[in-house]
Amino acid sequence: MKAVFRFLAVPFLLVVLGLALTGCGGGGDSYPVWFSGTPDSPTNVSVVSGDGKAIVSWNPVAGAKSYNIYYSTTPDAKATSGKIENATSPYTVTGLTNGLTYYFSVTAVNEYGESGGSAEESVVPSPIPAAPTGINVTAADGQIAVSWTAVEGATAYNIYYATSSGVTKTTGIKVAGAVSPRTITGLTNGTTYYVVVTAANDAGESAESSEGFATPTAAVSPPGIPTGVTATAGNQKVTIGWQAVSGATSYNIYYATNPSVSKTTGTKIAGVVSPHTLTGLSNGVTYYFVVTAVNDSGESAESSVKYATPTVILPTKPTDLTLTPGDTSITLDWTAVDGATTYNIYYATSSPVTKSSTKISVASTSYTVTGLTNGVTYYFAVSAVNSAGESALSDQEDMAPGVPARPKGSSAYAGNGQAVVYCQPVTYATSYNIYYSETAGVTPSSYTWKITGASNPQVVSLTNGKTYYFVITAVNAAGEGTQYSAETSATPSATQPQSPPSPAGVSVLAGSGSVTVTWYTCYAATSYNIYYLASSSANTATVIATGTKINVAAATFGVDTTQSYTVTGLAGSTDYRFVVTAQNAGGESAGQNSPKPVTTLP
Repeated sequence: MKAVFRFLAVPFLLVVLGLALTGCGGGGDSYPVWFSGTPDSPTNVSVVSGDGKAIVSWNPVAGAKSYNIYYSTTPDAKATSGKIENATSPYTVTGLTNGLTYYFSVTAVNEYGESGGSAEESVVPSPIPAAPTGINVTAADGQIAVSWTAVEGATAYNIYYATSSGVTKTTGIKVAGAVSPRTITGLTNGTTYYVVVTAANDAGESAESSEGFATPTAAVSPPGIPTGVTATAGNQKVTIGWQAVSGATSYNIYYATNPSVSKTTGTKIAGVVSPHTLTGLSNGVTYYFVVTAVNDSGESAESSVKYATPTVILPTKPTDLTLTPGDTSITLDWTAVDGATTYNIYYATSSPVTKSSTKISVASTSYTVTGLTNGVTYYFAVSAVNSAGESALSDQEDMAPGVPARPKGSSAYAGNGQAVVYCQPVTYATSYNIYYSETAGVTPSSYTWKITGASNPQVVSLTNGKTYYFVITAVNAAGEGTQYSAETSATPSATQPQSPPSPAGVSVLAGSGSVTVTWYTCYAATSYNIYYLASSSANTATVIATGTKINVAAATFGVDTTQSYTVTGLAGSTDYRFVVTAQNAGGESAGQNSPKPVTTLP
């Protein structure tokens, strides 16, 4: 009882003393009251995420001698949590798991005890974002515009640019907090600027993207009048051609049935390139045409007038006839013939095929001839027909129906203890056989392992660190194809990612000052690089080493999915060579064995 009394008496006497001191004195003077107790809870608690960490800060609390941090992956961190004692603001809590939500509360401590917990704050630690892809740089008068593909987890982006190649975060001029697309002004016309982009978040800043570049140019005057205009008649159509005009970005065609056609009296077709074909015209009617050139500064005057009279003409013979075998059937495909309304298929079991052979009339450019005998060779040719008559026969092709054809575009991508093996789909194939070995030169008669009834793509379990070689055959109800794919290889690894396979099926289509490049998508590719060089003879190595490079973000992979990109700003009537590679974190694939040649249109 005496101990209790002493415990109660001391604070009681302090309070009395304080009251007495406050009431003593005259003239309105007062004296402070001394008291003691636990500190208040901290306020303005802030938590910022990092890579496997969180940075906790708060306002100082009067009378606090130290602070404790409580944290947990569930709410009410102070009740069920880890505890960090004697923390100072700001404090970095490490060892956290990226992607998990953490809850934090802070208390203040002095000699009288610990405060209640602060208001609880939560955060999700995250890694530094990946480098941006899809970098595109375009130029204008005294400026460039930079765009890129959004990066998951990024909260900000920085642009670095310089007037020499190889720009980095340390050598480039920084534009912080950029948003795609971002225009950088005040640049010098005629100077090439090189650009990289980084992504950032609370965890830090990514590595630099691949480099893009562009050269600002001064605004131009309206273009000159197009020359060399031609008008060539066809069946219900006329094809208009002209020579390229310096400084023009597009062209307009005006046409009418009156020789006095002009910009004010003619029907306008805007944004065309040479040559351009007008369809849906009336046979026997004469049409008159003029062409103008256009750029950002305006439109030129009209060219000289040209005219043509559409009429029905005998179609040319079909080209690009291809045969695909099936079970007791063969599918024919060919390129459409201008002006043709129907087609005739002729076939026989002996060569040559003539118009006296078995005939089938069809309306499309693809047809399957059924009721054939497997193993027997059939010979085929096709003609085009319209109201003017029937064309000559196409070049003859032959094939025996039955098993499917040789798979193309075979590829293998290595992972951890496995490889993904695939090819372009084979018509009429119902499954595939995969033959593989640790020795190159695999064939269906010389192999170590075989997977029958494989899907496309097929995951094959393998041993890390060993190189495996694969070939593929296609199978249907008639049996297994006698022709196997080109050999491909892969080396699985638990730690080292593999670069993607080289893109297959690369093709190029010429335009006026442009080329459209198309290829089959590659497994695990995150982007593609298009290399091109003005040359008629350069090999793949030269095109990659000295040509212009364009990086293109990858489309979603599919064994029969193609991706295209149109390269613009090329010289007209010029030979170019193109190579496409695939890229990911493991590196860049090889290019094609031979570049794809193309000559741009005027």
